[in-house]
Amino acid sequence: MSRWIFRGSLPSCARLPILVGCWLAGIVLFGWNRPACAESPTVVAEIVELRYETQKKKAKSDVAEWELHMVRSRPPKDNHASPAARLLIGEAMFLAKAAEKAMKGSPDSEPNPDLVATWKQAVARRIEFESAIVERERQYGFDWANGTPPPFELSTIDFAIVLWAGVAFCISCLLAIHELRRGIRRSSRSRLRGGIAASVLATGLLFTSGCKGPTPAGTPRPQVGKEAASVALAEANAQAERDATDVTGRYGDWMDAWAKFLAPGDEPRQQKLKESDGEFLRKLRVIAERAALESRLAEDVAAVAAQEADETKLEDMTSAAIWWSMVYAAGRTVVAVVLGVLAALPYLIARRRAAAARKIDSRTCPRCLAVGKLNVHSVPRNGGGEYTESTYLECKACEYRMARSHQKVPRLCFPTVGIRAGGKTHMLTTAYASIQNRFVPSRAAIQPAPSVMDERFRQYIELILRYRGEAGGTIHDNPNLDPLLVHARDTDRWGPDGVLVNLFDYSGELLEETPLAQDLRPRAMHMDGFMMIFDPTQIYGEGGVTLEDQVRALANFYNQMAEARGLPPGTMIPNPVAVCVTKFDLLESSNPIGGQCLPFIKQLDGALKPVGTEPVTLAMLKARSELVEQMLPLMFPGVDLGRLVREYFGTQMLFFPMSSVNLNVDEFGRVDPMSRNPSPYGVVEPILWLMHMHGYCVLD
Repeated sequence: MSRWIFRGSLPSCARLPILVGCWLAGIVLFGWNRPACAESPTVVAEIVELRYETQKKKAKSDVAEWELHMVRSRPPKDNHASPAARLLIGEAMFLAKAAEKAMKGSPDSEPNPDLVATWKQAVARRIEFESAIVERERQYGFDWANGTPPPFELSTIDFAIVLWAGVAFCISCLLAIHELRRGIRRSSRSRLRGGIAASVLATGLLFTSGCKGPTPAGTPRPQVGKEAASVALAEANAQAERDATDVTGRYGDWMDAWAKFLAPGDEPRQQKLKESDGEFLRKLRVIAERAALESRLAEDVAAVAAQEADETKLEDMTSAAIWWSMVYAAGRTVVAVVLGVLAALPYLIARRRAAAARKIDSRTCPRCLAVGKLNVHSVPRNGGGEYTESTYLECKACEYRMARSHQKVPRLCFPTVGIRAGGKTHMLTTAYASIQNRFVPSRAAIQPAPSVMDERFRQYIELILRYRGEAGGTIHDNPNLDPLLVHARDTDRWGPDGVLVNLFDYSGELLEETPLAQDLRPRAMHMDGFMMIFDPTQIYGEGGVTLEDQVRALANFYNQMAEARGLPPGTMIPNPVAVCVTKFDLLESSNPIGGQCLPFIKQLDGALKPVGTEPVTLAMLKARSELVEQMLPLMFPGVDLGRLVREYFGTQMLFFPMSSVNLNVDEFGRVDPMSRNPSPYGVVEPILWLMHMHGYCVLD
């Protein structure tokens, strides 16, 4: 697994989301909650003592409330009995034994030690149970008071998962764009509006996924219990003091009236009577308070003894909470996996599509478009072939041969289309010579690739550039035309891409109604782009071709392509078309524009020409096209050539001025071809622009 992640199977920008996803998966599977904290024995003992003191204060309050009740229910209408005696008479059954002990001596205020020890053990157990409830509520999320299981709530992990999925989705989209960048550029450059739809599924899942996460840490539970016990003790102490003050005030009035009744006028005796009865009353209170305390302690012990049902309930709720947390964790894992898959879908789909397209291209013959007919053959030991590799590919359908190393390289096919003697072969020959000499106005690496047409074009180069001759008309002896191959590696900042450009040199017969033309068209009409040749020197029938013939040839080419592609008449064909106006160096002498072309040509050969080895830019090509459009009414009078091309092929077109010789106006009048310096103008730019329209970065 680590080798798959770290050794190049994935781009580096995709590795971080995978590692973060593994970390999140570990948290989901092994849990986020911290273990519960156990109560400290020292703190538990302190809480027990505080509660014991609280119970003593509450026992005093109980006795005081009982006395107040007795006083209020039996007002001193008759003064024949002391307050203590009246108290005994009112509650004889409750204090009979206590009164007997009180008469014999000082009563013991402390309760039964065994009962106190049992109570302390029970209270300590209760404290631990309460602490367990609080800790398990915090840990597992259930509600003890209402007996409900843990709710389905969001947590930090859920937000982290969604954030991770969002980041992974963005990276996946970037990788998908990287895979399909040429197609995206092609759509953008052809002005077809497309794009990648943004997914809102991750945001929706944000409000439907997750489980309760960790509760923010607060004051530890033992300290909280101790503080609560201290507060309860203070409240009980204050209440006992208030009750004692109230009882003392009421008993004081009662004792004064009783002493005056027994010893009228004898204050010393009255004082002695009040002291003796008050002492007796104090003893009764001590006994009553002890009894009340023992009663409270016994109730607590009994309550703790009945705690087993609550402990069983706590264990059941804990088990249910663990089960629910496992369900939530499993659900969250499923959501995380689904989000991860959805996030990776753009990249996976793009990669699958790109791989499928490459696979189809690698099995398709570029000459006859037969699929699955390419077979591998070995080069004979004695050579005799045009390939330096040990093996080559040959199509069983048309016997076309190509280097095996070119099989998996993306391909583009561009033909030259136009009337006879329009300069198609001269254009390709001079362009191929420029590529051979690396005199290409582009930063991309463009070089010739071995093909069966190399020898023929070497002869053309020798004939045209060295001897200043004519290549003659192109003759096809069979409908399967071999392409001239050019390999290009662009300057894409996301990573250079290679492409194998197949250049087909079709004769003017392609646009005529002949049996051979009918055999040539099926392949020619399915190319990736076209170089449409217009000859400005054949306007009024020079060479047997008129302007009307060229316009008719353009219409025939469009109709034949629409028919071959199954499109209804009048449909715009979205293919890039480079409209090449050849023989610009002959405009002055062989075109109606005459000398009016010179300012335009000087601008083309000046400001619109790269200096030295500088690359040509897209803006420069557009400026050339606009300049040529200004010249069209003068070069092709009576025909709106720009409108015709746009109606047929839309806005994916540019006009390219070119000359297979040069555009030096000082040499225009020379009759001897050998006296002119061969410096072809604009012959490579149509090929560069067509590659640019298919998403390759070959133009600045």
